[in-house]
Order: sequence, then C-alpha cells, then structure tokens
Amino acid sequence: MKIYKGQKTGSGPFMVWVVDPGEIKASYRLRHIERHSPDGFNWGYGGSGPADLALSILTDFAGKVIADKFYQIFKFDIIAPAGIELAIPDVLIVEWLENHGVVSADIIDK
Repeated sequence: MKIYKGQKTGSGPFMVWVVDPGEIKASYRLRHIERHSPDGFNWGYGGSGPADLALSILTDFAGKVIADKFYQIFKFDIIAPAGIELAIPDVLIVEWLENHGVVSADIIDK
C-alpha cells in the first residue's frame, strides 16, 4: 500500500512523501517532475504546483504514459480539492484511474 502524504506548513513549496504504513523503510520523498512549476509542489487549487504534483504522483504510481495523459484531470479531481493535509491512498488512485478507463494491467505494466 502507498499513501502520498504532505502537510502545508509555511508558504511552500511543500514536500510530499510516499509512505507504506506497514514498512517504515519503504517511505521516500516523491520526486518532483518539473513541467509547470519551478518552485515545486502545492495543492488545494488548480495551478502549476498542483499540476506538477499530479504529474509526479501519477508517474510514480502508474508510469509516464498514463501520467502524461491524465495528470491535468487528476489535478482538478484529486489535487485541487485537497486541504492542508494531503493524504492520497493508492486505492483512491486505482479507483480514479479505473473510472477513467485505465485497467489495472496498464498500471502494473508501467
């Protein structure tokens, strides 16, 4: 299980961690894939920081091809409505992707 977690403290940009609640050693900092925001990640609105966060999460989880196709929609559906604390479990991402026509095999074959 993966959970993408972050918390807004200060004015940003903010770090996001990929956490496996069962495996402390499996946690790592999400790599920023810079396409829109040279300043890094943000969430809670529909701007460039959230776009890069959506792209980075989907790339980490499902691979570049899926991320490139869906990250802007994912940004508006999942990243923009997020509050101060970000917590996106992998089951939510799988469900969201399936609702957008991506099958589990596409995710596994990233």
